[in-house]
Amino acid sequence: MPSDMKALRLMVEGELIDKREQPNVRLMRHLLGSIDLSDIEEKKMTETERREYCAKVAGMFSLLEEGVKILTRAQEEWMARQSNGPEQFEIGRGTNNGILLVEEHFQKFRDEHIQNIKEERDKGGKFDKSKVVADLEVKPNE
Repeated sequence: MPSDMKALRLMVEGELIDKREQPNVRLMRHLLGSIDLSDIEEKKMTETERREYCAKVAGMFSLLEEGVKILTRAQEEWMARQSNGPEQFEIGRGTNNGILLVEEHFQKFRDEHIQNIKEERDKGGKFDKSKVVADLEVKPNE
């Protein structure tokens, strides 16, 4: 039995489940001929560049998330109503996988930014770079 088929059989039988009882997404994507985020080499950045990048991503992530929902829903509706056979359905699944990979990629940076903010606040900082307009602390004239 080819290793991919054996892995698929093991996954279906529930033997390849991670600690959270979720299917191994990386394995499922690889079996379907797709990449996973773990296959992507991250761009080299300094710590400051990375923090700034994460802040920029966090600032626009809600727009991206909304767009992903619209695109995946439209793709799912098309697959259900208009696909002419299994080949078109599989292409639709691949399209949705690609859309979700983009969201997961940027969600990782958004989550890192949230963690950075928590660390800053724990140190006494108050500035959130992802806000378009910063919160200003106004002190009355003395």
